[in-house]
Amino acid sequence: MSMLRTTTALIFALILGQHALAGSNETSSTAKPGAMLVLIDDASTVKLGAMPIDRLTYVKAIQRGKALGAKSVTIKLFLESPTNRDSELAAAMQSIPVFLQTRSGGVDRNPLPGLMRQGSIPNPLELGPLVLPQEVLLKQAAGVGFVDARLPDSHDRVELFATVQKAGLLPSLQLLLAENITSSRATVVAGRLTLGGRSFEIDQEGRAKCPYLQIRDASHISIESFLDSKLNESLIRGKTVIVGYGRSDSPKIDVGLGNSVPVHEYFFRQVLCLAGGR
Repeated sequence: MSMLRTTTALIFALILGQHALAGSNETSSTAKPGAMLVLIDDASTVKLGAMPIDRLTYVKAIQRGKALGAKSVTIKLFLESPTNRDSELAAAMQSIPVFLQTRSGGVDRNPLPGLMRQGSIPNPLELGPLVLPQEVLLKQAAGVGFVDARLPDSHDRVELFATVQKAGLLPSLQLLLAENITSSRATVVAGRLTLGGRSFEIDQEGRAKCPYLQIRDASHISIESFLDSKLNESLIRGKTVIVGYGRSDSPKIDVGLGNSVPVHEYFFRQVLCLAGGR
């Protein structure tokens, strides 16, 4: 359960709840944080079919991540519609921490009890009712974060928290994963975010200033390669695996200054930037 730890009127810590910290392992101070982006690309959809693909693929991805020693798995796709695979997927989610995404535009329902945080941050994103994963999946999630963003002119800004129906603060999925990668707790101290030993200025809209477009290593592999038994375990062990959609016709996000980035690369770069990637 989330809690507020106040040390002064100007200092508060936004502490991860039990779910968000799930799967955090102690690492040495010299350990390099890591994540791997696994994409459903053009070749994958030829074999797996058009989106939305059978959720058995996500079951296999979770099982593969577990077998390869991944720290966690994130399904960076919306799972709000029911399917006959949901019970299998929920069962697989019990074997390793799995993070899910949400966004605004849903129906009026309880806004994630136990996954919200208390505190305050200047002018956070305001979200209405959410598009939530299926209830059976939501119950097994290690954490659920929003993926909405204020665009354009966000070439060096990352959303951190959003208010949801005045029920507290919901962390962005980027922040949740950066916390999981670094095995650390995000704190906000007098207008700055501290995470994993690094400090970020927070702008007037409650976003972290982080030059994610400068990240050099934002490579990815296809989901077919990830599921292949020949994949080198060292590519995955100890990392946060993010499963997303990355066909050549994937939408791009205009982040300002003439920069347009494929949606899942945009997300992945933001995660790496907050987690201390280069």
